[in-house]
Amino acid sequence: MAPVKGRGGWVAANQMRVTMTEFTVTNLIQDSEWEFRAIAINEAGPSKPSKSTGPHRVQDPVCKYSI
Repeated sequence: MAPVKGRGGWVAANQMRVTMTEFTVTNLIQDSEWEFRAIAINEAGPSKPSKSTGPHRVQDPVCKYSI
């Protein structure tokens, strides 16, 4: 993952093995923006990173408002 604005390069969101097709990144700051990409690791070693997802804004998953 990498921040969209500000300084910083790509950093690992996780150091543990993930076997599912989904992963929740925790401890991100509300309203910050991040880009994500994946790297597969198998017996042959790590793959090249996937293409970036593009920017995603961090928002509380619980809807606080109703229409």
